[in-house]
Amino acid sequence: MDAEAKTISASSNIKTWRNQLLDMLKTAQTQAVIAFGAGAHQVIDLWPGAAGLFVAKPLHPSFRDDAQLRADWNAWLPQLRPRVTPDVDAIPDTTLYTGNTFKKADLENGVPQWMGTGEMAPRTSPTQIAWKSLAATG
Repeated sequence: MDAEAKTISASSNIKTWRNQLLDMLKTAQTQAVIAFGAGAHQVIDLWPGAAGLFVAKPLHPSFRDDAQLRADWNAWLPQLRPRVTPDVDAIPDTTLYTGNTFKKADLENGVPQWMGTGEMAPRTSPTQIAWKSLAATG
């Protein structure tokens, strides 16, 4: 997030509108906020409604140093687990990431089919192509 984007994000009109939106999304059941990346970190820092909530500020998933990204997420995951009630019907994988690079299984876990396949989830899978075709035809 460069200086210009930070300035725009912090401008009064945008900040006021965004804070109102976040206030509407926040409910009594909100247990934590996860802000991925520098832009989201700034948004949360500028939102008074975050007061009293647990806020995690992990690196954005697109951060390209896998070892640092994995270490950062591994530092946040144990802090999040006790603060968020798991879905009743879900079987969460609470294993921390190991090693210095993401494995294909790490990247596929929980990724919707429309995101495609592969390490960077290219948008060229048959599912994604069908979705684009459907969207183009209405």
